[in-house]
Amino acid sequence: MILWHLRFLAIMVGVIASFGVAAQDGQKNESPLGLWQTPGGGVVEISPCGQFICGQIAGIPRARGEPIPKDSTGRSQCRLTIIRQASEGSDGSWSGEITDPRNGTQYHVNLRVDDQGSLHVRGYILLPLLGQTQIWPRYTGRIGPECTLV
Repeated sequence: MILWHLRFLAIMVGVIASFGVAAQDGQKNESPLGLWQTPGGGVVEISPCGQFICGQIAGIPRARGEPIPKDSTGRSQCRLTIIRQASEGSDGSWSGEITDPRNGTQYHVNLRVDDQGSLHVRGYILLPLLGQTQIWPRYTGRIGPECTLV
C-alpha cells in the first residue's frame, strides 16, 4: 500500500512540474533550430525535417588525423541523425526521440530554449520525471569538412 502511494506521489509531482514548466511565462520560446554545443564538446544541428525537426551531429571534437567515431552499428557519427520526429507543443517546447550514438539507446526527448537562449535537452524513459536534462549553448564557431570543429 505504501509503495502504491509513493508511485502515485511521484506521478503527481511529475504532472505538476510539467504544468509549471508550461505555464512559466505563457509565451513561445525561441526556436531550437540552429547549431548547439553538447557538454562533450560536439555540435548538433537542429533543422526542419518534413513536419518535424531533427538533429544531426554536425561537429565532432577530435585530434588532427583521429578517425571519425562510429555509432553502435559501425556508421560514421558525422551527420548522423540523433534527434527524430520532434514536434512542437502548445507551450513552445518540442517532443520527439533522441538516440545515444555510442550505444544506440533511444529515449524520449523534450527540447526547449530558455530566456538566455540555451537549449534544454531532457532525455527520459516513460516519464520526464525519470530523465536527465543537459543544457546546450548555441555554437558560434565554424565547422569544416567531415564534422571538423574549426
